[in-house]
Amino acid sequence: MKLILVRRAMPAFGPDVPAAAWELSSEGWSNARALTRVLPLDALLIASQEPKARQTLEPAGPVHTAMNGSTK
Repeated sequence: MKLILVRRAMPAFGPDVPAAAWELSSEGWSNARALTRVLPLDALLIASQEPKARQTLEPAGPVHTAMNGSTK
């Protein structure tokens, strides 16, 4: 078994949106799609509930979101 940690892709952000609500920028989506080429096809994808984290993994498949130390 191998553990791969991924930092979220580049978000689009602004002063009117809290960091926890940032979504990916167009560059971030492009990088997230490129990530699918290096992740195993059968990877278990787990992210925080923040949109930018979840969206980084979404192109690779279904994403489980972590909530209070567990997955949902």
